[in-house]
Amino acid sequence: MLLQRIWSSKIDWDESLPIELHIEWERYYAQLPLLNNVRFPRKAIIESAIEIELHGFCDASEKAYGACVYLRTLNTNGRVWTQLLTAKSKVAPLKCQTIPRLELSGALLLTSLMSTVQQALSHKITRTIYWTDSTIVLHWLNTSPHTLKTFVANRVSEIQTKTSIRDWRHVPTDDNPADLISRGQTPEEFLRPTIWQHGPAWLYQSEGYWPTWALTPQIEVPEQKGAFCLSANPADYSLLQRYSSWPKFIRIIARCLRWKQKRNRAAPLTVTELRITHNKLIKLLQNIHFSEEIRTLQKDRNAAIKGKLTRLNPFIDKEGILRVGSRLSHSSMTFAQKHPIVLPKSSVTTRIIEHEHKIHMHSGTQATLYAVRQRYWPVDGRSQVWRAIKGCVRCCRAQPPPVEYVMGNLPEARVTESRPFTNVGVDYCGPFHIKEKRDRNRRQIKVYVAIFVCLAIKAVHIELVDDLTSEAFIAALRRFIAR
Repeated sequence: MLLQRIWSSKIDWDESLPIELHIEWERYYAQLPLLNNVRFPRKAIIESAIEIELHGFCDASEKAYGACVYLRTLNTNGRVWTQLLTAKSKVAPLKCQTIPRLELSGALLLTSLMSTVQQALSHKITRTIYWTDSTIVLHWLNTSPHTLKTFVANRVSEIQTKTSIRDWRHVPTDDNPADLISRGQTPEEFLRPTIWQHGPAWLYQSEGYWPTWALTPQIEVPEQKGAFCLSANPADYSLLQRYSSWPKFIRIIARCLRWKQKRNRAAPLTVTELRITHNKLIKLLQNIHFSEEIRTLQKDRNAAIKGKLTRLNPFIDKEGILRVGSRLSHSSMTFAQKHPIVLPKSSVTTRIIEHEHKIHMHSGTQATLYAVRQRYWPVDGRSQVWRAIKGCVRCCRAQPPPVEYVMGNLPEARVTESRPFTNVGVDYCGPFHIKEKRDRNRRQIKVYVAIFVCLAIKAVHIELVDDLTSEAFIAALRRFIAR
């Protein structure tokens, strides 16, 4: 643990340790001679043993995890003896892990250690018991691995393969000798009398005095896989919404139909193929949006249609396309002009409107609607056309929104109460050609009008000015003041 802390501090080989690590190392180094006093008896199995059991303990902390194995023997006289056989520990990985995950790693370490001990012993082992103080680990071991996350599932699966789940039991933390492994000890602490060499005291008693624990099904077990639910979106993601150009869309579908019929794929598309493809796409679109109306008309061609198609008097033509009924049957217009195809509000209708808008040189709303209605009758056509034109990038660039300038504050004379004509504004208008009345044959003269406007109440005073000279204006101003 101390060495891992030194490595984690990223100190180079020629640098000194931080003061706290240096003090801790000096204290540990000074206690190393005490380990010379450690003694373990060679004899682990008492004479006349009739039962030999292996008891393994595991535990973990944020610093390390470990496991230890004890041999418990019972002879014919009823004497019980327990002895530590082996132990193993590992420091916790640098990548931060949760305590339950580390405890599960300790359980896996105990499983491997117990398997090694069983292979090394030549005596017949009566039974093996695994002890842990983690209730979460016990719940994981009683759970199917496929319901757990990958890290936990792999370790649980290996433990379940090598051991029997019935052999796993719960031990209180105070009675778990592996707790000393997970937290670490100095040599001085190691020499103190503990449960380390012979295990907990209840191992010397019969099984009735051992700790008991019942699995609680109500506990919330972590690290379980999330339950995935598949929800179906009823939205239509068909080919009708994949292409932004109506003519291109028709050509692509026409090529697909030709490939399906195994015809010459390299030859150019004919007018008949394009017309058939166009009609199939229109029928598909109408069956999606006007399915009820079409079924009603197929049952009774004179049936009343409700909704937005009521005023259109729709009917189904020979090709199965829903068209507008009109009173123009005897006119010289084409059949498509007399009975345009009914189009719903959809992305396909928008593509058709955009196509007509482009081929008519980005015409306005009224002109585009007129062009569309030569063959089609979109429901709420004006709003659909306006919306399509509003989204046209070229039209937005050619007709940008006007810039609105921020108006400045009004002058003080305009917003302050005062006597009329205290503050005025003046301007000229004209010229006007007038003729003096004194002489009938007098030629016309050019005059101007000076307009004085009161800035407070907007009253107007008018003065006649002979010309645009300064003298004429000053004379008019004097006359205004004299009023």
